Amino acid sequence: MICIGVVTDNSGLERFLEVVATAEGYKLTAYDQPNSWATQLLQDLPDLVILDKLGEHDSIALRNAMREDPNLEGIPAILVLDALPAERPSWLRSETLARKPLTHRNLRLLINRVLYQGGLVLSNGLLVLSPADARPLLAELLGSSERLKQLWLNPQERESLVIALEREGWTEQGLRRLARRSDLDLYDMLGWLAFGWTVKTRQQRAYQAWKWAESRPDAKIIHSLLAAYVEYGIAGMEKVLRQEKVVVAATQGGQRDQGWLIRLEAQLYAD
Repeated sequence: MICIGVVTDNSGLERFLEVVATAEGYKLTAYDQPNSWATQLLQDLPDLVILDKLGEHDSIALRNAMREDPNLEGIPAILVLDALPAERPSWLRSETLARKPLTHRNLRLLINRVLYQGGLVLSNGLLVLSPADARPLLAELLGSSERLKQLWLNPQERESLVIALEREGWTEQGLRRLARRSDLDLYDMLGWLAFGWTVKTRQQRAYQAWKWAESRPDAKIIHSLLAAYVEYGIAGMEKVLRQEKVVVAATQGGQRDQGWLIRLEAQLYAD
């Protein structure tokens, strides 16, 4: 679960942020002690911190204090201000500022924008900033979990699906920003974002495929392909096949085994 911290001694703002965070599926932790907020923040290291006022310090002063600690400087922050400053130091220009009064919608957009680094913009102009935003849209586009599985196991249909997704704005890079995972296959990202799948990493999928391939006479070649898959995904594995013109010499019953790649991918994507 994503954890959000709030540094404030305003109980009303804390209650408001609790409502927003709960609605979005986040956990909120409040830090309201002037002498220990930074120490507590360092212990918890939330995914995002919202800075308000604490004692005599406004959000700019609080953020400046965080910048002085290398362990706290990297925590993304939203600075809540009564009014935007007329002059901003250079470091403040890269920070995310929120002017009071806050609204649920604006705060939600700011939180998701910071957490998901901009999300993605669909071809119709719709901004998708969180997995919750993406789920109904992707589920409708993909149809069903079973349909995604069927399409993905057919190389031609898989390629057509990826092209169709990109045409609508669902690029792999944007999907990765939403999923916040670099170790997942595009297949697992789509399944998790659209249908809430329990995902497997590329490493886990390669291992289950290797258990099938390790006794084959062409195991060394398949091992190199799986290494490419772990590093770059299914597109990387197929790129190696095209560039290196890999020939698998395995035979079954005296005839060349033509279905090895289909079976290899079936092992990769077996549940």
